[in-house]
Order: sequence, then structure tokens, then C-alpha cells
Amino acid sequence: MASPEQKELTLKTCTEAEARKIWTDTIDEWASTRPAIKHWTFHFNNNKRRRGVCKYGSFRVEISRNLLFMGREEVKSTILHEFAHVMAGYENGHNAVWQQWAVRVGGSPNRCGRGMPVEYRWKATCFSCKKVVGWHRRPRYWGVEKTYQHPPCGHNAWITFKNNLTATPI
Repeated sequence: MASPEQKELTLKTCTEAEARKIWTDTIDEWASTRPAIKHWTFHFNNNKRRRGVCKYGSFRVEISRNLLFMGREEVKSTILHEFAHVMAGYENGHNAVWQQWAVRVGGSPNRCGRGMPVEYRWKATCFSCKKVVGWHRRPRYWGVEKTYQHPPCGHNAWITFKNNLTATPI
């Protein structure tokens, strides 16, 4: 029998098929006004910090598989956000034109949603503010003492990367 946490996660997650359906329904709804949007494709990526991206050069919209765990509403909001980019065009970024399109397609005119939960594989703690700083990829200076500046507090910290799971300040 599934635990309450597993049941909650199952209820909250969105499948890739559901995300694709949201995309195709949105495309179908708007294709009569702009037939060229039929050429846009929808894909998944493994981004850890970016929810979605609109790639104008290759006519593709991508969302992160990690976003699927945040639920159907978050996925739909991100797809509509990226679709507003498709409709507004490259030159509009997150300006007023894009904001109007975001509202028209049923999304939010806000630039960013809440951040995605991030679990860093490589971590260190700032000496000054005690904030944990993280990296997704192995830091370049493996096994070497290196100075990094922590911008929020402005202090330099000497960090030695000791093993493949954590980076520990000395």
C-alpha cells in the first residue's frame, strides 16, 4: 500500500502525455489565427533551474521534466508562458507585447514562476552568511583549494572539493 506521501506525489505530478496534450490543445486552439504555429514542436529537457524555453531558431518549445513533479497547473502555466513567447515573437522578450499575449492565451503576465526545487550534487557553505552554495556539475577545480566570491554577502571563501558528493569549505 502506498504511503500518504507517495499518494500526494502521485496526485501532484503531471505525466509527459498530459503535458503534450496541453501543448497540442493550445496549438489547435490558436492555429486558425496563425497557421504557422503548427510548425512549432514540443520537447522535454533535463534542466534543473529553468522551467521552460522557447527556441525561435528551431521552432521548438521545451519544458523541464523536473517541472512535471510540481503538478499539472505549474506545467500548464509554463507551457502557456512559452506559448505566449511563440505568439509575441523573438523581439518582445517579457515586454508589454508579450504580457498582452500571455493574458490572451490564458497565462500569467509574470516573467517567472516560483523557482523549481533544486537539489545540488556539489555543495559548500559560505563562512560569512552560512548559506549553502551549490553546483549541478562537478566544479572545475577538483581536489584543489580555490577562492570563490559569494555575491550576496560579498565575502571570499576558500573551498576545497573533497569528494564526489560535497564540497566543503576549509
